[in-house]
Amino acid sequence: MRYRGHVRNGVVVLDDAGQLPEGMEVSILTESQDPRSEETVKSQLSDLIGLFPPEDMREIEEALRECRCVDPDGW
Repeated sequence: MRYRGHVRNGVVVLDDAGQLPEGMEVSILTESQDPRSEETVKSQLSDLIGLFPPEDMREIEEALRECRCVDPDGW
């Protein structure tokens, strides 16, 4: 079964706690970072540095920024 929650003060708090038995073993899978976030774009760009000349990097950066505007549910 899948439960969703958030970290508060370093502890995972379930949004809908339900009734989990005391002592039940669980594992936590974190959600992926938003691929359109500024931090992710900068990281992606830093991976490309040195592979392309500066003028190409500017075009790549602009293309990545435009991709962030695409509605992922529209595909």
